[in-house]
Amino acid sequence: MGARGRSMTNSDLPEIGRALVVYGPGVPGDVDTFEYEFESVAVHCAFGMVPTPRFDPQAEPRSVLLRKRGFSLNYRDRGIALQIAKHQSEGDFFPIGSDFVAEVLACGSDVAELSPGDRVIPDSAYPNSRELGVRGGIPVNSASREFQVIPAVKLMRIPPAMSNAVAAGFTIGAQTAMAMERRVDAPAGDAVLVTSARSNTALFSIAALRRRNLQIHAATRSDQCADRLRELGVDAVLQPQVGADGLPHFASNPECQRVLSERGGYAAVIDPFFDIYMLASLEVLKTSGAYVTCGRADQSSHLTGAQKRSEPPISAVMSQALTRNLVIHGNCLGSTQDLARAVADHAAGLFRIPLDRVFDDPADAQEFVHRSWSAPDRLGKVVFLYD
Repeated sequence: MGARGRSMTNSDLPEIGRALVVYGPGVPGDVDTFEYEFESVAVHCAFGMVPTPRFDPQAEPRSVLLRKRGFSLNYRDRGIALQIAKHQSEGDFFPIGSDFVAEVLACGSDVAELSPGDRVIPDSAYPNSRELGVRGGIPVNSASREFQVIPAVKLMRIPPAMSNAVAAGFTIGAQTAMAMERRVDAPAGDAVLVTSARSNTALFSIAALRRRNLQIHAATRSDQCADRLRELGVDAVLQPQVGADGLPHFASNPECQRVLSERGGYAAVIDPFFDIYMLASLEVLKTSGAYVTCGRADQSSHLTGAQKRSEPPISAVMSQALTRNLVIHGNCLGSTQDLARAVADHAAGLFRIPLDRVFDDPADAQEFVHRSWSAPDRLGKVVFLYD
């Protein structure tokens, strides 16, 4: 790590840095890539070398030059990779990645809140970035770039207690989960359901809910992770049943039946994928309960041509919402305060996130991508650390 306070210049840095890149159609024959196949679409990836950006502290007074120490791939990155593989020009390649941990190498002339040597993660505050002219949301879609220039307002300093392995996959899950947990208006001791429990968003949400005195139930179609979920603080694991409509439902599960009988339903449901579990979730909410969702599972059928799964019909959804005064919250990412709470609570030992596997060898790039996007036994974040 560079000495705190010493600003590095481009002359101190290599002209090129590493990145995990995805190629467009027609990969050049002399490029050593590996193939990730998703729903019959071949995505060609490689750890490549990309130019180190030129950084002028006077010309970019509110920006920061970073050296990444690690990164991770999220669900959204798979759709981005498919988009590149299908629609970019022949031979083109683009770095991917959304979450990262980095060391500050140099700061723009007007940056006072960060110093060289600080370790930072992205602040994906949405819808506002707190600074005029800087858009809200995820700072970059190319987080695997070893060297990168990013606005200072889009970064948050992290404490020594947070390891690079945890930090490399922290922001999107933590910021989203804290924002959704904030929308759960449930009194102590009440029951809350989290769907798609093996997804990273659900695991972060379980960690956020554990900070409160709530009974946490988790739903998953996998029967391999129930014990691990209980170790993470889940009180009951539900396995949904597919109904005649082709959609999953929870109401016949004994644990769910008990909540319906004793409490009238769940006080809230946190659902990462509304296009799978929305109707099932509304069916088991108590009157005036809150449904919180942050995304959809099908982000790629328009790119792969795969058959779309059954989705909850809007008439059935709205009938449930109207007749029982349910509250439906849409949630995209979270605020700077949400991320700051997650960082502070992690440092205090109150917000623990499971890591599935940590990679650090480019020779394992194919396994890193596979575990990030496709491994059926994955439970937790998969990260890659640069030496």
